[in-house]
Order: sequence, then C-alpha cells, then structure tokens
Amino acid sequence: MMRFSILLVCGCLLLMSGCARMQVDHPISYRTISSNAIGDETVARAKHERGLDLMAKCEYQEAEQCFHEALIEDVSFGPAHNSLGKLYYDQKKFYLSAWEFEYAIKTMPNRPEPYNNLGLVMESIGQMEIAVENYFQAMELDPENPQLLGNFLRAKYRDTGFTEDLRSRYEELILLDDRPDWVDWARGVLSKNHPEIRSTANISGQGQFSDDRPTTQTFEYGETHQDQDIYTTPLDPILNGHGDSSPTSDSNQFAPDSP
Repeated sequence: MMRFSILLVCGCLLLMSGCARMQVDHPISYRTISSNAIGDETVARAKHERGLDLMAKCEYQEAEQCFHEALIEDVSFGPAHNSLGKLYYDQKKFYLSAWEFEYAIKTMPNRPEPYNNLGLVMESIGQMEIAVENYFQAMELDPENPQLLGNFLRAKYRDTGFTEDLRSRYEELILLDDRPDWVDWARGVLSKNHPEIRSTANISGQGQFSDDRPTTQTFEYGETHQDQDIYTTPLDPILNGHGDSSPTSDSNQFAPDSP
C-alpha cells in the first residue's frame, strides 16, 4: 500500500510540475527491472565507482551517464539506483529521485539507505505521512543509528507535533546522537512539552527553544553500517552524518531545504 501511494504521489508531482519544470532533459535509457535480471555486476560496479568520483567533483552530467551505463550493464545493481537518486535529489528533480530510490528499495530491500533517502524526498515535497513510513522502515533495519531515528522524529514532529508515546525516542536520541544541533533540538521538544525538565535542558546554548528542525543528507550505499563494503567510497565526516559540522552547512550538498 505504501509503495502504491508513493508512485501515485510521484505521478501527480510529474503531472503538476511538467517535464520542463522537473528538468527531465532526456528519457531514462536503462532497462526496466525484471524478476530475472542478470548482468555484469563487475562492470556495473566499476562504472558506479567512476560515477561517484565524478559526482564528488560536481560533474553531474558525466556522473549521471556513468550511473546509467552501470544500470545498462546490470539493472539490478541497487547502489547505482541509490546514487542516481542522490544525484537527482541534489538537483531537486524529486520525481526522478523518488523513482530511483524506489528501484533501490526493490533491489536492496534489506538496506536502510534507500528507505531513508526516499523519506527525504517525500519530506521535501510535503508528503509527511509517507516520509514517516519510510524513515520508520530505515530505522527498523538499523535501529542503533541515531541519524535514522532523528529523521523519523523530525518528520513525525512536522506531521503531528510532539506525542507522548515517542518521549522515550527523543530521550534515546539525546543519549545516542553526537550532533549538537540534533541533541539541542530533541531537548527543546521535550522541554517545550514538559516544563518540569526545562531547568535541566541546555537549549540552543541560551536556554531558549528553537522550533526549527535540523536537516540531514541522503546516504550512499553502505554509509549507515560499520561493515562497509566495496560499494562504498571513502566517507567525508559531513556525508556520513557523524561529524561535528552542522547539517545545515553549505558543504553538506545533500541537505534538503530547511522546513
């Protein structure tokens, strides 16, 4: 049901925006996934890694071509779908981005990254309920990752505000997360809704709660796990979500617009 809702939202988004507005310059050239899709994964992996290098240099057109070539070699190579979705997300091509993350979920159903990334797309276009569902799926697959928990709580807060049943989750985020702005935000939510703890909360360094929600970025394949594999490029502290820099920094090229 959730997958149908996502496709319906994406279809409506495309119809309302028009091809020019969505910046769809050319049709996607790789084949549709089939149940028996078999390709040359070795070649696909090499082309994907080349695409990641180009994307890191902001050479987006060349990176997109490499990701397409990787998927022509092996259409079931999920990391390339995920990376192509990242590229489109960075360019605010939300329809194409959501489509690629959907493909990535189909090919990598046990990985948290594409669920998280699809949640970011849905949050960016205001589809909070679908965003929450995808963040929850990502969190279930990697329950000890504070960034996934933070994304879930942020979207839930934007959708319904604070709910008492999630109080323990905010407390968990405060204990587990090492990003100061996220810890600050979670403390602020709790102190705003529970005045009895306000005196012990260090809110925004000034004792004042800001209702602004922190932002985050999309994940590359393997970024949410310590057992990173051959699909993962070396991680910058900004991109892996565990550095001290603010998620709203200009160097965080995959952060969505602040709500």
